[in-house]
Amino acid sequence: MRAELRIDNRYSINRRRLRAGRHHFDDPVEAADVFLYEVTAEEARRPFSTLRRADALAQTNSRGRVTLTLPSANGTYLLRILPEFWSEASVGPNLSRPFAAGAGRVYRPLDIKVKIEGNPGRARIASATTASRSTADGEAWSVRHDGLSIVLQPVWVTEHTGRRRTKSRTDLIVVHLTSGSDPYGAVRKISSHAGAHYLILKQDGQVIKFLSDTIQGGHAGGHGHSGTPYWAGDTNVNSRSIGIELENVKPTEDESDFTEAQYQSLLRLLGELVDQHGIDPRRVIGHSDLAVEMNIRDFDPGFRFDWPRLGRAGFGPPGPGRGYPTLRSFTAAGPAALEGLYGGLFQGLRSDPELRQGDNDTGSVYGGRPQGNITGEPIKEILTDLNKIGYWVGSRGPGNTLDEDAMRAVRYFQIHFFATELGAPPSSGRNARLDRETAIRIFDAAAMNS
Repeated sequence: MRAELRIDNRYSINRRRLRAGRHHFDDPVEAADVFLYEVTAEEARRPFSTLRRADALAQTNSRGRVTLTLPSANGTYLLRILPEFWSEASVGPNLSRPFAAGAGRVYRPLDIKVKIEGNPGRARIASATTASRSTADGEAWSVRHDGLSIVLQPVWVTEHTGRRRTKSRTDLIVVHLTSGSDPYGAVRKISSHAGAHYLILKQDGQVIKFLSDTIQGGHAGGHGHSGTPYWAGDTNVNSRSIGIELENVKPTEDESDFTEAQYQSLLRLLGELVDQHGIDPRRVIGHSDLAVEMNIRDFDPGFRFDWPRLGRAGFGPPGPGRGYPTLRSFTAAGPAALEGLYGGLFQGLRSDPELRQGDNDTGSVYGGRPQGNITGEPIKEILTDLNKIGYWVGSRGPGNTLDEDAMRAVRYFQIHFFATELGAPPSSGRNARLDRETAIRIFDAAAMNS
Protein backbone atom coordinates (compact mmCIF):
# COMPACT_ATOMS: atom_id res chain seq x y z
CA MET A 1 0.00 0.00 0.00
CA ARG A 2 1.08 3.54 -0.69
CA ALA A 3 0.59 6.73 1.26
CA GLU A 4 0.99 10.37 0.32
CA LEU A 5 2.79 12.87 2.52
CA ARG A 6 2.13 16.57 2.24
CA ILE A 7 4.71 18.81 3.90
CA ASP A 8 4.14 22.53 4.39
CA ASN A 9 5.41 25.58 6.21
CA ARG A 10 3.81 25.61 9.65
CA TYR A 11 2.72 29.24 9.19
CA SER A 12 1.35 28.93 5.68
CA ILE A 13 -2.00 28.08 7.25
CA ASN A 14 -4.58 30.76 6.60
CA ARG A 15 -6.68 30.56 9.77
CA ARG A 16 -9.59 32.44 8.22
CA ARG A 17 -9.98 29.83 5.50
CA LEU A 18 -9.44 27.11 8.07
CA ARG A 19 -12.32 28.38 10.19
CA ALA A 20 -14.45 28.42 7.07
CA GLY A 21 -13.73 24.70 6.65
CA ARG A 22 -11.27 25.08 3.78
CA HIS A 23 -7.78 23.92 4.67
CA HIS A 24 -5.37 26.18 2.87
CA PHE A 25 -1.63 25.66 2.68
CA ASP A 26 0.20 27.77 0.15
CA ASP A 27 3.86 27.41 1.10
CA PRO A 28 4.91 23.81 0.42
CA VAL A 29 8.30 22.50 1.52
CA GLU A 30 10.03 21.47 -1.68
CA ALA A 31 13.03 19.13 -2.00
CA ALA A 32 12.74 17.69 1.51
CA ASP A 33 14.29 14.25 1.91
CA VAL A 34 12.10 11.59 3.54
CA PHE A 35 13.46 8.57 5.41
CA LEU A 36 11.55 5.71 7.08
CA TYR A 37 13.18 3.37 9.60
CA GLU A 38 12.06 0.90 12.23
CA VAL A 39 12.29 2.69 15.56
CA THR A 40 14.87 0.17 16.76
CA ALA A 41 17.13 0.67 13.74
CA GLU A 42 20.49 2.35 14.22
CA GLU A 43 19.60 4.94 11.55
CA ALA A 44 16.64 6.05 13.66
CA ARG A 45 19.02 7.19 16.39
CA ARG A 46 21.57 8.97 14.25
CA PRO A 47 21.84 12.78 14.17
CA PHE A 48 20.20 14.48 11.22
CA SER A 49 23.60 15.70 10.08
CA THR A 50 24.65 12.13 9.30
CA LEU A 51 21.69 11.35 7.04
CA ARG A 52 22.60 11.15 3.36
CA ARG A 53 20.34 12.29 0.55
CA ALA A 54 21.30 9.18 -1.41
CA ASP A 55 19.68 7.03 1.30
CA ALA A 56 16.34 8.86 1.26
CA LEU A 57 13.25 6.96 0.17
CA ALA A 58 11.96 9.95 -1.72
CA GLN A 59 11.97 13.72 -1.99
CA THR A 60 9.05 16.15 -1.94
CA ASN A 61 8.06 17.75 -5.22
CA SER A 62 7.27 21.42 -5.91
CA ARG A 63 3.90 20.98 -4.19
CA GLY A 64 5.52 19.57 -1.05
CA ARG A 65 4.16 16.10 -1.77
CA VAL A 66 5.73 12.68 -1.90
CA THR A 67 4.31 9.16 -2.22
CA LEU A 68 5.74 6.30 -0.17
CA THR A 69 5.23 2.55 -0.18
CA LEU A 70 4.26 1.55 3.35
CA PRO A 71 6.18 -1.26 5.10
CA SER A 72 4.80 -4.77 4.75
CA ALA A 73 5.12 -5.44 8.48
CA ASN A 74 3.01 -3.90 11.21
CA GLY A 75 4.82 -1.93 13.86
CA THR A 76 6.14 1.48 14.84
CA TYR A 77 8.43 3.33 12.47
CA LEU A 78 10.31 6.62 12.51
CA LEU A 79 9.56 8.99 9.66
CA ARG A 80 12.49 11.39 9.34
CA ILE A 81 12.10 14.59 7.34
CA LEU A 82 15.20 16.55 6.36
CA PRO A 83 14.48 19.81 4.49
CA GLU A 84 16.87 20.99 1.80
CA PHE A 85 17.83 23.92 4.02
CA TRP A 86 17.66 23.19 7.72
CA SER A 87 19.14 24.12 11.07
CA GLU A 88 18.89 22.88 14.64
CA ALA A 89 20.68 25.98 15.98
CA SER A 90 19.05 28.42 18.36
CA VAL A 91 17.42 31.25 16.41
CA GLY A 92 19.50 34.31 17.14
CA PRO A 93 22.69 36.05 16.02
CA ASN A 94 24.50 32.75 15.52
CA LEU A 95 21.95 31.68 12.93
CA SER A 96 23.49 33.38 9.93
CA ARG A 97 23.27 32.44 6.27
CA PRO A 98 25.47 29.43 5.55
CA PHE A 99 22.76 28.43 3.09
CA ALA A 100 22.51 28.75 -0.66
CA ALA A 101 21.70 32.21 -1.98
CA GLY A 102 18.23 31.12 -3.02
CA ALA A 103 17.26 29.65 0.34
CA GLY A 104 14.10 31.57 1.11
CA ARG A 105 13.11 29.10 3.82
CA VAL A 106 15.11 27.29 6.46
CA TYR A 107 13.31 24.72 8.62
CA ARG A 108 13.73 22.48 11.61
CA PRO A 109 14.16 18.82 10.65
CA LEU A 110 11.46 16.60 12.09
CA ASP A 111 10.98 13.07 13.39
CA ILE A 112 7.49 11.56 13.43
CA LYS A 113 6.66 8.22 15.02
CA VAL A 114 4.26 6.37 12.74
CA LYS A 115 2.24 3.29 13.65
CA ILE A 116 1.51 0.94 10.75
CA GLU A 117 -1.36 -1.56 10.93
CA GLY A 118 -3.40 -3.69 8.50
CA ASN A 119 -0.71 -5.99 7.17
CA PRO A 120 -0.56 -8.26 5.38
CA GLY A 121 -1.92 -6.66 2.26
CA ARG A 122 -3.81 -3.66 3.69
CA ALA A 123 -1.14 -1.51 5.31
CA ARG A 124 -2.39 1.79 6.68
CA ILE A 125 -1.22 4.61 8.92
CA ALA A 126 -2.98 4.18 12.26
CA SER A 127 -1.39 7.11 14.10
CA ALA A 128 1.40 9.65 13.86
CA THR A 129 2.96 11.67 16.68
CA THR A 130 5.89 14.06 16.85
CA ALA A 131 9.06 12.34 18.04
CA SER A 132 11.39 15.35 17.87
CA ARG A 133 12.30 17.46 20.90
CA SER A 134 8.81 18.96 20.90
CA THR A 135 5.88 19.76 18.64
CA ALA A 136 7.53 23.18 18.27
CA ASP A 137 9.70 21.63 15.54
CA GLY A 138 6.61 20.63 13.56
CA GLU A 139 3.78 18.16 13.73
CA ALA A 140 1.49 15.83 11.85
CA TRP A 141 -1.37 18.17 11.02
CA SER A 142 -3.81 15.49 9.97
CA VAL A 143 -3.61 11.71 9.76
CA ARG A 144 -5.41 9.51 7.25
CA HIS A 145 -4.99 5.83 6.61
CA ASP A 146 -3.42 6.65 3.25
CA GLY A 147 -1.55 9.82 4.04
CA LEU A 148 -0.22 12.48 6.36
CA SER A 149 -0.25 16.26 6.27
CA ILE A 150 2.84 17.56 8.03
CA VAL A 151 3.92 21.07 8.92
CA LEU A 152 7.52 22.10 9.66
CA GLN A 153 8.71 24.92 11.89
CA PRO A 154 10.53 27.60 9.87
CA VAL A 155 13.51 29.26 11.53
CA TRP A 156 14.32 31.59 8.65
CA VAL A 157 11.85 33.09 6.18
CA THR A 158 12.43 35.68 3.50
CA GLU A 159 10.52 36.76 0.43
CA HIS A 160 11.86 40.28 -0.07
CA THR A 161 13.83 40.46 -3.30
CA GLY A 162 14.83 44.13 -3.27
CA ARG A 163 18.33 45.42 -2.72
CA ARG A 164 19.47 45.14 0.87
CA ARG A 165 21.84 47.48 2.63
CA THR A 166 24.50 46.35 5.06
CA LYS A 167 24.59 48.29 8.32
CA SER A 168 27.84 49.93 9.34
CA ARG A 169 27.06 49.24 13.01
CA THR A 170 24.42 47.71 15.26
CA ASP A 171 23.91 49.46 18.60
CA LEU A 172 20.13 49.58 19.18
CA ILE A 173 17.29 47.06 19.55
CA VAL A 174 13.65 48.03 18.95
CA VAL A 175 10.76 45.89 20.28
CA HIS A 176 7.43 45.87 18.36
CA LEU A 177 4.11 44.03 18.40
CA THR A 178 2.12 42.73 15.43
CA SER A 179 -1.29 44.08 16.35
CA GLY A 180 -4.17 42.17 14.79
CA SER A 181 -2.10 39.58 12.89
CA ASP A 182 -2.20 35.82 13.37
CA PRO A 183 1.06 33.93 12.67
CA TYR A 184 0.09 33.51 9.01
CA GLY A 185 -0.37 37.25 8.50
CA ALA A 186 2.60 38.27 10.62
CA VAL A 187 5.06 35.99 8.81
CA ARG A 188 3.76 37.09 5.41
CA LYS A 189 3.92 40.79 6.19
CA ILE A 190 7.38 40.81 7.75
CA SER A 191 8.98 38.54 5.17
CA SER A 192 7.59 40.36 2.14
CA HIS A 193 8.59 43.83 3.37
CA ALA A 194 11.97 42.98 4.90
CA GLY A 195 10.80 44.73 8.06
CA ALA A 196 11.95 43.28 11.38
CA HIS A 197 14.81 40.86 11.88
CA TYR A 198 12.95 38.52 14.27
CA LEU A 199 9.42 37.45 15.17
CA ILE A 200 8.53 35.77 18.48
CA LEU A 201 5.32 33.77 18.31
CA LYS A 202 2.73 33.93 21.04
CA GLN A 203 1.70 30.33 21.63
CA ASP A 204 5.06 28.70 22.20
CA GLY A 205 7.66 31.47 22.00
CA GLN A 206 9.17 30.13 18.78
CA VAL A 207 11.50 32.60 17.07
CA ILE A 208 11.66 33.11 13.31
CA LYS A 209 14.44 35.08 11.66
CA PHE A 210 13.92 37.18 8.53
CA LEU A 211 17.16 39.14 8.06
CA SER A 212 20.78 38.80 9.06
CA ASP A 213 21.57 41.11 11.96
CA THR A 214 23.99 43.05 9.77
CA ILE A 215 21.32 43.83 7.14
CA GLN A 216 19.20 46.97 7.41
CA GLY A 217 15.49 46.32 7.90
CA GLY A 218 12.56 48.70 7.56
CA HIS A 219 10.95 48.15 10.97
CA ALA A 220 11.53 51.58 12.52
CA GLY A 221 9.96 53.82 9.89
CA GLY A 222 11.75 56.57 8.00
CA HIS A 223 12.32 56.93 4.27
CA GLY A 224 8.74 58.08 3.72
CA HIS A 225 7.26 55.34 5.91
CA SER A 226 5.43 56.56 9.04
CA GLY A 227 7.51 59.71 9.42
CA THR A 228 10.97 60.10 10.89
CA PRO A 229 12.04 58.06 13.92
CA TYR A 230 14.32 59.51 16.59
CA TRP A 231 16.28 58.18 19.52
CA ALA A 232 19.14 59.79 21.41
CA GLY A 233 19.99 62.28 18.68
CA ASP A 234 19.79 59.86 15.75
CA THR A 235 17.05 59.83 13.09
CA ASN A 236 18.51 57.08 10.90
CA VAL A 237 17.38 54.35 13.28
CA ASN A 238 17.01 51.54 10.72
CA SER A 239 20.67 51.80 9.75
CA ARG A 240 21.86 50.87 13.25
CA SER A 241 19.13 48.77 14.85
CA ILE A 242 17.67 45.28 15.10
CA GLY A 243 13.88 44.92 15.11
CA ILE A 244 12.06 42.24 17.13
CA GLU A 245 8.32 41.71 16.59
CA LEU A 246 6.11 40.03 19.19
CA GLU A 247 3.05 38.33 17.76
CA ASN A 248 -0.10 39.80 19.27
CA VAL A 249 -3.45 39.21 17.60
CA LYS A 250 -5.40 41.76 19.64
CA PRO A 251 -6.15 44.90 17.60
CA THR A 252 -6.06 47.52 20.40
CA GLU A 253 -3.74 48.46 23.23
CA ASP A 254 -6.36 47.73 25.89
CA GLU A 255 -6.54 44.13 24.66
CA SER A 256 -2.86 43.48 24.00
CA ASP A 257 -1.17 40.77 26.03
CA PHE A 258 2.00 38.71 25.90
CA THR A 259 2.77 35.16 27.01
CA GLU A 260 5.38 33.82 29.38
CA ALA A 261 6.88 31.89 26.47
CA GLN A 262 7.34 35.15 24.55
CA TYR A 263 9.06 36.88 27.45
CA GLN A 264 11.42 33.96 28.00
CA SER A 265 12.36 33.85 24.31
CA LEU A 266 12.75 37.62 24.17
CA LEU A 267 15.07 37.73 27.19
CA ARG A 268 17.19 34.92 25.73
CA LEU A 269 17.37 36.64 22.35
CA LEU A 270 18.20 40.04 23.85
CA GLY A 271 21.03 38.50 25.86
CA GLU A 272 22.51 36.85 22.78
CA LEU A 273 22.19 39.98 20.62
CA VAL A 274 23.74 42.26 23.26
CA ASP A 275 26.67 39.88 23.73
CA GLN A 276 27.23 39.23 20.04
CA HIS A 277 27.13 42.84 18.86
CA GLY A 278 28.42 44.62 21.96
CA ILE A 279 25.19 46.62 22.32
CA ASP A 280 24.71 48.72 25.44
CA PRO A 281 21.80 46.84 27.14
CA ARG A 282 20.25 50.21 28.00
CA ARG A 283 19.63 50.72 24.28
CA VAL A 284 16.65 48.35 24.11
CA ILE A 285 13.52 50.43 23.45
CA GLY A 286 9.98 50.14 22.10
CA HIS A 287 8.78 51.40 18.75
CA SER A 288 6.60 54.01 20.45
CA ASP A 289 9.68 55.38 22.27
CA LEU A 290 10.96 56.70 18.96
CA ALA A 291 7.55 57.58 17.58
CA VAL A 292 7.37 61.19 18.77
CA GLU A 293 7.37 62.58 15.25
CA MET A 294 5.83 59.52 13.63
CA ASN A 295 2.31 58.60 12.58
CA ILE A 296 2.21 55.10 14.08
CA ARG A 297 0.37 53.25 16.83
CA ASP A 298 1.02 54.53 20.34
CA PHE A 299 0.79 51.00 21.73
CA ASP A 300 3.88 49.45 20.22
CA PRO A 301 4.51 47.38 22.30
CA GLY A 302 2.26 49.36 24.67
CA PHE A 303 1.62 50.03 28.35
CA ARG A 304 0.76 46.37 29.02
CA PHE A 305 4.22 45.24 27.92
CA ASP A 306 6.32 44.29 30.95
CA TRP A 307 9.19 46.77 30.65
CA PRO A 308 9.95 46.41 34.39
CA ARG A 309 10.67 42.72 33.83
CA LEU A 310 13.15 43.60 31.09
CA GLY A 311 14.59 46.25 33.37
CA ARG A 312 15.19 43.76 36.15
CA ALA A 313 17.07 41.63 33.64
CA GLY A 314 19.20 44.65 32.72
CA PHE A 315 17.60 45.67 29.43
CA GLY A 316 16.17 49.04 28.48
CA PRO A 317 16.74 52.62 29.65
CA PRO A 318 17.16 52.58 33.44
CA GLY A 319 14.04 53.80 35.17
CA PRO A 320 11.77 53.42 38.19
CA GLY A 321 11.43 49.94 39.62
CA ARG A 322 15.15 49.23 39.54
CA GLY A 323 16.09 50.30 43.03
CA TYR A 324 16.66 54.06 42.81
CA PRO A 325 14.48 56.84 44.32
CA THR A 326 10.88 57.18 43.22
CA LEU A 327 8.05 59.25 44.68
CA ARG A 328 7.60 56.88 47.61
CA SER A 329 11.19 57.24 48.78
CA PHE A 330 11.19 60.99 48.22
CA THR A 331 8.04 61.52 50.26
CA ALA A 332 9.30 59.17 52.95
CA ALA A 333 12.17 61.63 53.42
CA GLY A 334 9.68 64.49 53.71
CA PRO A 335 8.64 67.30 51.36
CA ALA A 336 12.06 68.93 51.77
CA ALA A 337 13.53 66.20 49.53
CA LEU A 338 11.54 67.63 46.64
CA GLU A 339 12.47 71.27 47.09
CA GLY A 340 15.33 71.32 44.59
CA LEU A 341 13.54 69.26 41.96
CA TYR A 342 12.66 71.28 38.86
CA GLY A 343 12.82 74.68 40.57
CA GLY A 344 10.69 73.62 43.51
CA LEU A 345 7.68 73.12 41.23
CA PHE A 346 6.78 69.92 43.09
CA GLN A 347 6.70 69.97 46.87
CA GLY A 348 4.98 66.69 47.63
CA LEU A 349 1.74 68.50 48.39
CA ARG A 350 -1.81 68.08 47.12
CA SER A 351 -1.50 71.53 45.57
CA ASP A 352 1.36 70.44 43.31
CA PRO A 353 0.37 71.32 39.71
CA GLU A 354 -0.41 68.87 36.92
CA LEU A 355 1.35 70.33 33.92
CA ARG A 356 -0.53 70.46 30.62
CA GLN A 357 -0.14 71.62 27.05
CA GLY A 358 0.46 75.36 26.91
CA ASP A 359 2.28 75.66 30.26
CA ASN A 360 5.48 77.65 29.96
CA ASP A 361 8.38 79.11 31.89
CA THR A 362 8.16 82.54 30.25
CA GLY A 363 4.93 83.40 32.03
CA SER A 364 5.49 81.00 34.95
CA VAL A 365 2.31 79.21 33.89
CA TYR A 366 2.11 75.76 35.45
CA GLY A 367 -1.02 73.66 35.67
CA GLY A 368 -2.87 76.16 33.50
CA ARG A 369 -2.34 79.17 35.78
CA PRO A 370 0.50 81.47 36.89
CA GLN A 371 2.57 80.22 39.81
CA GLY A 372 4.84 82.15 42.15
CA ASN A 373 7.95 81.11 44.08
CA ILE A 374 9.24 78.97 41.19
CA THR A 375 12.94 79.32 40.38
CA GLY A 376 14.72 78.67 37.11
CA GLU A 377 13.03 77.09 34.09
CA PRO A 378 11.45 73.84 35.32
CA ILE A 379 9.75 72.97 32.02
CA LYS A 380 12.97 73.36 30.08
CA GLU A 381 14.73 71.23 32.70
CA ILE A 382 12.10 68.49 32.36
CA LEU A 383 12.34 68.50 28.57
CA THR A 384 16.14 68.49 28.77
CA ASP A 385 15.94 65.36 30.93
CA LEU A 386 13.48 63.70 28.54
CA ASN A 387 15.86 64.43 25.69
CA LYS A 388 18.77 63.08 27.74
CA ILE A 389 16.92 59.78 28.13
CA GLY A 390 16.54 59.64 24.34
CA TYR A 391 13.13 61.17 23.51
CA TRP A 392 12.48 63.69 20.76
CA VAL A 393 11.03 66.85 22.30
CA GLY A 394 10.75 69.06 19.23
CA SER A 395 12.72 70.11 16.17
CA ARG A 396 14.50 72.86 18.13
CA GLY A 397 15.35 70.69 21.10
CA PRO A 398 14.28 71.35 24.70
CA GLY A 399 12.31 74.58 25.00
CA ASN A 400 10.48 76.32 27.80
CA THR A 401 6.93 75.52 26.63
CA LEU A 402 4.91 72.31 26.82
CA ASP A 403 3.73 72.34 23.23
CA GLU A 404 2.11 69.43 21.37
CA ASP A 405 5.44 67.76 20.56
CA ALA A 406 6.65 68.02 24.15
CA MET A 407 3.45 66.54 25.58
CA ARG A 408 3.62 63.71 23.08
CA ALA A 409 7.11 62.89 24.38
CA VAL A 410 5.74 62.92 27.94
CA ARG A 411 3.01 60.47 26.92
CA TYR A 412 5.43 58.04 25.30
CA PHE A 413 7.61 58.24 28.39
CA GLN A 414 4.58 57.33 30.51
CA ILE A 415 3.70 54.41 28.23
CA HIS A 416 7.18 52.98 28.81
CA PHE A 417 7.99 53.92 32.40
CA PHE A 418 4.54 53.28 33.85
CA ALA A 419 4.16 50.00 31.97
CA THR A 420 2.03 47.33 33.75
CA GLU A 421 0.90 49.92 36.34
CA LEU A 422 -1.80 51.57 34.24
CA GLY A 423 -5.35 50.35 33.72
CA ALA A 424 -5.69 52.42 30.56
CA PRO A 425 -3.29 54.25 28.21
CA PRO A 426 -2.25 57.72 29.36
CA SER A 427 -4.31 60.59 27.98
CA SER A 428 -3.21 62.32 24.81
CA GLY A 429 -3.53 65.76 23.26
CA ARG A 430 -4.92 68.51 25.46
CA ASN A 431 -6.03 65.95 28.05
CA ALA A 432 -2.44 64.84 28.66
CA ARG A 433 -0.92 65.65 32.04
CA LEU A 434 2.56 65.73 33.53
CA ASP A 435 2.09 65.10 37.23
CA ARG A 436 4.55 64.94 40.13
CA GLU A 437 5.15 61.20 39.82
CA THR A 438 5.90 61.51 36.10
CA ALA A 439 8.33 64.37 36.77
CA ILE A 440 10.17 62.37 39.41
CA ARG A 441 10.46 59.36 37.13
CA ILE A 442 11.79 61.58 34.34
CA PHE A 443 14.34 62.98 36.78
CA ASP A 444 15.36 59.50 37.96
CA ALA A 445 15.60 58.01 34.47
CA ALA A 446 17.68 60.92 33.19
CA ALA A 447 20.06 60.62 36.15
CA MET A 448 20.46 56.86 35.55
CA ASN A 449 21.09 57.38 31.81
CA SER A 450 23.81 60.00 32.34
